[in-house]
Amino acid sequence: VRRDARFAPMDRASITDFEHDTISHIIYIATNGNGLFAYDYDTNELSRPGPDSYGINWIMNLYICQHRLLWISRADHVSYMNLTDGTISAPHQPSSRVVINGFAETSDGELWMASTQGLLRYDHRLDSLMQIGDGTDPSGLRSYSALMNSEDGRLWLASAGCITMYDNRQNRFVDYIDPVIAEVGTINYHSSK
Repeated sequence: VRRDARFAPMDRASITDFEHDTISHIIYIATNGNGLFAYDYDTNELSRPGPDSYGINWIMNLYICQHRLLWISRADHVSYMNLTDGTISAPHQPSSRVVINGFAETSDGELWMASTQGLLRYDHRLDSLMQIGDGTDPSGLRSYSALMNSEDGRLWLASAGCITMYDNRQNRFVDYIDPVIAEVGTINYHSSK
């Protein structure tokens, strides 16, 4: 355990994301080649958050949900670390190679994910990622690069040339295609919640 705030052990690795656990006063640090780190700003210590964290590499983004799970999106799948006991698990996923590009949690406690395979919702009871849409609406299966939720419970998703709104109450996607957005291409958004 390093006792200073310098990130010296992360040489030759890029930091890809941070996530702040306000309950335990820890900042989780994702890298694309050197695993997962935890910085405790009360004790000024940088460490690995658990024995399994050494094997977590190529992390794209992190997200802490209200169930005290640290979601870890990697280049080929998603997993989560239980912040209470440090165990790492992977939910059942719709395919073996799902890439999560964004997370959002709605006021009703539902966790949503923008992925390369469409919009996904995490089902806590089944420990499974559920595909949203029945396959008849191409908006449900589009590759999304970003996700955010609005105060009214709707989700906003970004993809190449399009912004899509998903209304969970009506199970309906609405595309907003703008010539400027279409010209710019993919939109990247990261929310600090």
